[in-house]
Amino acid sequence: PVPQMAGGIAAVELRYDQPRHTGLVDETRLVTASGAEPTSEVFDLAVAALCGLLAAPLLFNFAFWRVLRQRFLVWHTLMVVFMLVQTAVTSGLITHFARLPVSTVFHLGIFSLTGAAAMGSLFAASMIEPGKIDPLHRRLLEWSVLWGLAISVFYVTATGPAAAYAPTKVLKAVILMT
Repeated sequence: PVPQMAGGIAAVELRYDQPRHTGLVDETRLVTASGAEPTSEVFDLAVAALCGLLAAPLLFNFAFWRVLRQRFLVWHTLMVVFMLVQTAVTSGLITHFARLPVSTVFHLGIFSLTGAAAMGSLFAASMIEPGKIDPLHRRLLEWSVLWGLAISVFYVTATGPAAAYAPTKVLKAVILMT
């Protein structure tokens, strides 16, 4: 809460130490004491509906697994789970269900995106029929999982001189009050 002042507030200065992306600053805003914005309920309902749509393939995958027992169903199921987590985290819907530290939300966002991409690569490698893609490209799809994981781990853990290769170290934002 902002302390009460006789003359009102002219500006609020926020300092972000070691942010990893500009979205943190872009999405920062002051809201009413209740924390609710007029459009947030509609947005939350739309995101919840999207999460519900993402849950449907999970049910189909479990049903298909009983019959097919193919590896691509496992990769597709995991890909959908990661996409569901990514949607809930990046939209902020997860904050309605759990109080998570910002660092945890950050890590969930990064690794759910990495997981969705990785599982998508493995899904494609196991789903594409033999002979329709040469063995080299199939292997590259499978090895791209490790490359994506390595990039994500570097992005999350880069400190010191290596941090220059990850997004900005310190951002400063000033929000003017009217």
